[in-house]
Amino acid sequence: MEAWQIELLKIGGTALIAFFGGLGSYWLYLRKRKIEHAPDREKLQEAEKLTTLLIQHRKHNISPIELWKFKERMLSRTSQDEVEWRSKDEILEAEEEVFEKVWYCRHRILEHMVEAGEKEVDPEIWKSALESAENIKKKYGKEQLANFEDFEWGMLSGKLSALRWVSGEEWDMLDT
Repeated sequence: MEAWQIELLKIGGTALIAFFGGLGSYWLYLRKRKIEHAPDREKLQEAEKLTTLLIQHRKHNISPIELWKFKERMLSRTSQDEVEWRSKDEILEAEEEVFEKVWYCRHRILEHMVEAGEKEVDPEIWKSALESAENIKKKYGKEQLANFEDFEWGMLSGKLSALRWVSGEEWDMLDT
C-alpha cells in the first residue's frame, strides 16, 4: 500500500469514527428528547376517546355547537340556573312539614308505650303533646300520617336532614 493510501485510510477512519460517533450522539439526543416529550398514556387514552366521540358525532350529524350546548347543559350550572330555585320560605315550610310528620310518628310510638305502661310522662307535658298531635293530625290528615314502612320513614328522615342542611344545620340533624 502506498503512503497516500495509508494517509487516506487514517483520515477516512477518523472521519468514519467521527461520523458514527456524531450519529450515535445524535441518536441518543433524539431518544432522550423522545422520552422526555413522549405523550402520557392518559393523554393517548383521552385522545382515543375524543376521536371515537368525534366519529360518533359525525356519524349522527351532531355539530360541535350542539355538543358544546349539551355539555354545558349537563356538566355546568347553566342547566341548574334554568330551573327556578326554591325560596327560603319554601324551604322552611317544607322543613316544618317534615319535622311535624316525624314528630307525630315519634309521638305515636311514645303514645303506645305510655298506654302499655312502659313509659311515664309528666301529665302536663303529655296533655300538651296530645294537643299538638291532634293539631298535626287535623293539618295533614290521617292518610299522610299513617304508620310508615321503613322506606317511607327513611325518606322522611332524609328529607328532614337535607332541608335542615340547606337551612344551615349539620347533616343528620334529626332532632324533633
